[in-house]
Amino acid sequence: MRSVKYYNYILLISVSLPVVYFVFSYGIDEYGTGESAKQEDNLTSDNLVEVDDSRYPEVWIEVHDLSPGYGYWRVGEILDVIEQYPGSYTKVVLFVIPNHGNVRALHRYPGYVKKLKALEDAGYIIGLHGYRHFGDDNIYEFNTSKENATALLNMALEEFRVSNMSPPEYFAPPGWIASPEASAYLNEQFDYVYYADHIATKNGSLNYTSHEYLSYPGDTSNTRDTTNTSDTSNSSNTYTGDPLNRSKTDFLNTNETVFRLTLHIKSVNDGRGLQVLGEFLKWIETIKESRRERIET
Repeated sequence: MRSVKYYNYILLISVSLPVVYFVFSYGIDEYGTGESAKQEDNLTSDNLVEVDDSRYPEVWIEVHDLSPGYGYWRVGEILDVIEQYPGSYTKVVLFVIPNHGNVRALHRYPGYVKKLKALEDAGYIIGLHGYRHFGDDNIYEFNTSKENATALLNMALEEFRVSNMSPPEYFAPPGWIASPEASAYLNEQFDYVYYADHIATKNGSLNYTSHEYLSYPGDTSNTRDTTNTSDTSNSSNTYTGDPLNRSKTDFLNTNETVFRLTLHIKSVNDGRGLQVLGEFLKWIETIKESRRERIET
């Protein structure tokens, strides 16, 4: 009888041990160790991909001073370069002057408007760039009272309306200059208002600085750098160094998550501006693609 009893104990232990082991090992793994999953997927420390936390900033391109007076062909030249490197940028905003110099009202140029609307349909953002750009005595027009700013904006929006263009959500005061009262008013009217050292939104300020490296016609250095300016200060431009090297250096050294690349019609089209633009965007696209390949391998 005693031998039969011992035999039953041994049988019970031999049957129970695998069950205990199974429950213990898989139960712990399910709630903490992750070892079985790691082995199943072969995710050992030897083949885990180390993710690089650093990243290059997004590139937001803004093109200023679109106007029938400058001709659409200049716009086409710039966009032809930009479109060659779609991996280099996130978005492009085209800032249009609705009545440049008070003599180039958009509605009088239906062919030009038709092309702007086609660009909008293609994904470009059409923004508003003042009304006539300059006011009396060549002073930037939105450096004025709220009353005058309101009148100017109403005329600008009316020009968009009669031209059958979409109501703009983006605005850039000419020269990035607006008086404090005009600035406060503009910030209420638009989703995005572009200034030299930030972009105002209804949810707060985006501290992204404008970077511009290409000069206006007549400046032989072909380099333009717009310094930080507040809403009320006058814009100040300096021309030093090689534009391509400076743009690359600024891009690599920026602490901002968005790199604003500012272009002006005629400025980019003059001299070697288009060549510099193309080389810079190609370089950005190349280093971003190279980084993606390193992470994926």
